[in-house]
Amino acid sequence: MKTILSVLSAAVLMIALTVSMSGCIEPHPIVGTWETTYTYAEVALGDTSQISEFVSLDGFENVIMKETYTFENGSRYTCTLDVDAYEKAYREVMTETITDAYTALLEEYGLDMTIDEAMELDGLTWDELMDKEYFDSLREEAVTQGRFKITEDKIYLSAGLDYGVDENVYITYTLEDDKLTFKQQVGGEDTENVNSILPRVYTKIAS
Repeated sequence: MKTILSVLSAAVLMIALTVSMSGCIEPHPIVGTWETTYTYAEVALGDTSQISEFVSLDGFENVIMKETYTFENGSRYTCTLDVDAYEKAYREVMTETITDAYTALLEEYGLDMTIDEAMELDGLTWDELMDKEYFDSLREEAVTQGRFKITEDKIYLSAGLDYGVDENVYITYTLEDDKLTFKQQVGGEDTENVNSILPRVYTKIAS
């Protein structure tokens, strides 16, 4: 009987020790919450050479998107976009920009009509000018969740929680203290679009 109790006690001790040791394993430095910001002018407008001839783009530098990645200790990630604040700032800048542009045109040509009437003659609507479709598409992707796998210089992100990562699609990265830099995507159908906005630097805001 003592022998059996000794074996059971030893087994319990080993299990407790294993659990204790596993709790002491340091998580990968990428685990935590990372944040970056970028402007509408940087991402959505693309080549602004033709637009800037007619409209000042200075205000769009203040239309800022906040993007947050949270990597959990268990290979799960969440990416969140603050679309509402982004769109609100854009609408404020765009309303002022379009109003000023049309007011100047109406005065220059001595036209007695409202801005809405002038826009109608040009075949334009406020929804189009406010890039409603762009923001609606962003809102559909405001929260993205998936799995991740990380190596020394590559991070693999799945397209959803129901999928594993694609070993042929990854983003190269560097990690220095509280700075995470996504450098370049390799593989994937959207590589060209993704790389047009990379590199991007994220700052760690929570562990």
